[in-house]
Amino acid sequence: MFNFGMFSMFFGFGILWLTGAIVIIVAIIDIIKQSEMDGTNKIIWLLIVVLFNLIGSIIYFVVIKNSKDKNLFKFGNNKNKI
Repeated sequence: MFNFGMFSMFFGFGILWLTGAIVIIVAIIDIIKQSEMDGTNKIIWLLIVVLFNLIGSIIYFVVIKNSKDKNLFKFGNNKNKI
């Protein structure tokens, strides 16, 4: 006999896993396409997203996409050019 409870549980986890994977992939693509970031910042953000997976992706989108000052969350010694 087929157990629908187990099927729905695994199907639900599959949808959650797929959604998380899509968010991570979108974050990685967005980091690579960022023209405002230099190479070091891209590498650091890629490491954050890869090491912390979904949490790292959410942090990336909250910090980078919603910040008013784009230089505020860049890593390293960024000197303002006047």
